[in-house]
Amino acid sequence: MKRLLLRHKLSLRWYLTTFISLIIVFSTLVLLLIPARLYKSQYFEQAQNYCKNMVVQTSAGIHSSLQQFDETTDKMIADENFVALMETKLDTSTRIYQYQNITREYFPPTSIPGYYIRGIDFYIKEPAIHLQQGGKSVELEEPFSSSYYTTALHAPLSLNWNDSVNEDTLTISRIIYDFNTYDIRGLMVMSISKDFLLDKFNTYNTMEVENFFIVDGKGVILCSDNSSYLGTIYPDYAQVFTETIGTIDEPEQMTVYCKSSQVTFEYPYQNWHVVININKNTLLEDFNSILRVFYLIAFLIVLAGIWISARFSLYISRPIRTLVSSMAQVQEGNLEARVDRETPIQEISLVNQGFNTMTQRLDTLINTVYRIELAQKEAQFNALQAQINPHFLFNTMQLINWKANEYEAYPVCDMVQSLCYMLETTLNYREERTFSLQEELLYLQHYAQIIHYKYLDKITLHFDIPKELYDCRVPVLTFQPFIENAIVHGLEPMQGNGTVTLTVRREGDDLLALIEDNGVGIRPDVLRRLHKNQPLEHHAKESSYHMALYNVQTRIKLLYGESYGYKIESRLYEGTCITMRLPFCTVLGENNHD
Repeated sequence: MKRLLLRHKLSLRWYLTTFISLIIVFSTLVLLLIPARLYKSQYFEQAQNYCKNMVVQTSAGIHSSLQQFDETTDKMIADENFVALMETKLDTSTRIYQYQNITREYFPPTSIPGYYIRGIDFYIKEPAIHLQQGGKSVELEEPFSSSYYTTALHAPLSLNWNDSVNEDTLTISRIIYDFNTYDIRGLMVMSISKDFLLDKFNTYNTMEVENFFIVDGKGVILCSDNSSYLGTIYPDYAQVFTETIGTIDEPEQMTVYCKSSQVTFEYPYQNWHVVININKNTLLEDFNSILRVFYLIAFLIVLAGIWISARFSLYISRPIRTLVSSMAQVQEGNLEARVDRETPIQEISLVNQGFNTMTQRLDTLINTVYRIELAQKEAQFNALQAQINPHFLFNTMQLINWKANEYEAYPVCDMVQSLCYMLETTLNYREERTFSLQEELLYLQHYAQIIHYKYLDKITLHFDIPKELYDCRVPVLTFQPFIENAIVHGLEPMQGNGTVTLTVRREGDDLLALIEDNGVGIRPDVLRRLHKNQPLEHHAKESSYHMALYNVQTRIKLLYGESYGYKIESRLYEGTCITMRLPFCTVLGENNHD
């Protein structure tokens, strides 16, 4: 971690902002979000208890209605007129008439039980007569061998709910027997609207549920708000309802169930289960609205805290950044940089005062030392000039030239003349920054003549410069160091012949020069140093030439700006190409930058 921070250095302002922001975020989590999570858990637990109570109340309400239904049925069966229906002396039409009157009396359509009854079928065993009341009839060919009869035998003294449930009705069957002899006299099958149990649930339900079920002791769904579930087996009935009352928590919903034995021990209702499925999002909708407000408040607190921390860190770091900026100016050579002595932070004020004192003393010391060194160098230069007078040097070179001509050593004459021209040009243009491209070409031609006699035919120099560019101004002695570098380092180590070509072209407002050789190229490590414009130090011979290239690059950028200069491309044993870009100008001093 420490190495990572050292590799990616960050500002003091960033550190302060991050640290304070983390404290604010952590405090917000502790004070708002974590309690909100705890409140949500408590709210969910309360909701579970509320749902359990509602299911218990629903079970009690349904049992009360069913008990009333049973009591009414018992009274109807015990009625002497109903018993008379099973006497063999009555004809069928009389039986039907009396049967319909009796059922209307005990279950009138205006009553709540009568409202839900769709039909009452009464099968008399002897003689075999089928009496029916209502629009819904259960037609049984063999009523006393049917599943209705088998179900009714489970509890002969009460109503028995059957597993056969269609989309509209539930069916109840009951055995009719003689109370004196206990002989079975008949079978009653009642068809009841499925809304009977569903409406009882809605009476006690005060919240939005996804599904509602009443499941009998065999796991058959007797009632549901979704008709497609009627008559089906509740999934994993035996494994799900392991307790009389409980909650099943699932990712998306909560299931609450209650066994009717909580409120009754009467068969078969004691084995029923009342089940509701509640969507958690619906259950927690109100709380989630409150929770969103909590989140919004926390988010606003965090934003405000980050803004305050950023402002505070800026207040702290601004004097330090000012000091760092002034130190950078001093590093670049501006010893007149100063900072405010008084700041809101006492320690930084002391540092600023020390910085101002240091730069003032450093400026005084450097100026003193610089003037001393400058005077010393000027004295040494004057001494050298006094010792080596240029006129004396030219006269001596001319004397050598005459002597060589006297002995017919014409190559020596040519080299001496070229050397005299180059020496004279160098001395005469010491105060000039630029001269014409024609003057540069003439200088290079004299240099090429010396190279010709030195290497004979091994090294050849070519110059391709259009005459219309002769008036263009270029920095003094710009191309010669590159040509010399190509000869010494690129061509001289070769076994065969070599060529250096200088090509100059105009490209818009710029002058483009290419210096190419077919020499041995430049090693990759040296090339990397040259790309960074860094002089070499490890080898004295190489350092002198590369220092010349470094000086040329620095001089061009000082004169014309960072967009101008040269680039080097080289491949080992293939050659080197120098691409130099200069501004095109023909007037002395134009585009020069002091």
